[in-house]
Amino acid sequence: MASIHSASAISESAFGCEHLAALMLNEKAAGQFKGDFMKTHNLLTRSPKPVESLLLQSMDLLRPKYVCLTCSEPCVNGDRKTHTEKTGHQFYMESRSRSLYCQACDDLVYDYGLERFRSPTLKYQVSKNRPHSEVAADEIYVRNNANKRPCTRQGARGLYNLGQTCYMNVILQAMLHDPLLSTYFLGNGHQTYDCTVPDCVGCAVAETFYDFNNTEKVEGFAALNLLLASWKASPALAGYRQQDAHEYYQFLVDRLHATADDHLDDNDQNCPCFFHKAFYGKLRSSVTCHQCGNVTLTEDPMVDLSLDVQAKKRVMGGSSATATATLSGCLESFTSPERLMAGVYNCSGCDGTQQKATKQLRIKKLPSILSF
Repeated sequence: MASIHSASAISESAFGCEHLAALMLNEKAAGQFKGDFMKTHNLLTRSPKPVESLLLQSMDLLRPKYVCLTCSEPCVNGDRKTHTEKTGHQFYMESRSRSLYCQACDDLVYDYGLERFRSPTLKYQVSKNRPHSEVAADEIYVRNNANKRPCTRQGARGLYNLGQTCYMNVILQAMLHDPLLSTYFLGNGHQTYDCTVPDCVGCAVAETFYDFNNTEKVEGFAALNLLLASWKASPALAGYRQQDAHEYYQFLVDRLHATADDHLDDNDQNCPCFFHKAFYGKLRSSVTCHQCGNVTLTEDPMVDLSLDVQAKKRVMGGSSATATATLSGCLESFTSPERLMAGVYNCSGCDGTQQKATKQLRIKKLPSILSF
């Protein structure tokens, strides 16, 4: 169920989160915050030799530390909440990636202005309207390492079609090549030998990962156990009829989430399980009244984004043609403001009367794995 509340007209796209927005709108507080932000960034960037301070010693550990921007106190993940409750300080910098962390959001946040303030020279244009920055070395590292798994077999293995099961095979091929899921299942994240759930979809997926990464086999293989488990879990999938791959992906994510011992069914709570963190994000919809400026916010969980792949860019009041449809362009169109038709929005700030309004979608929280 979506959570709905009203807020004053603060531009969601201008800041990393609403808590940072409230701070940065105060000129004096914003200046102090930027100073603390750069001081912490420079301290974490400094060469860790010789190791003299507790902060630099903590950087040598594998576990990341969260450095308070206000008092420079390093905290581990479990101590961060206690430090905030004791001092009221809620913004931290993660020691390894130098990313900003908001304790009130309990998540990393990205703020375009702060990133430009931190690295003003790393700029290039990816479109006519949107500047972007990225370190070239990062792109090279990802390209060279994203698909390599040195502890497993290399190369491709096919999946046998078991009778119009292409919808399942295409989803499996995408998951089997994902490094996060490979680490989880090959690392005994789902303990198949201890699982007592009959016809468990999680066990069937784990067996598929084991079979796919078997270094002694090079021929194709059939995910028969997963197909049978899917049929028993959802009678609508049973049989050899054609099915929709997108719907099967949603089914599989839902069933995997249900197999986790620590999962929560209530979407309004922060589920701590692996699959919720891997697949579930949050989508925020804001509707702004043209008459009084009242903003109504709605947040919903998401496991994928359905994008319009036509070569058009949605703009205020209509759409304009572009040369080629790109993922960046589709995302820009998805998050662009859109005027609502007259008579479809009743504004709570105008005593429930119908008013003209603008709607905008934003991704509030990204999952580790996002499907388009």
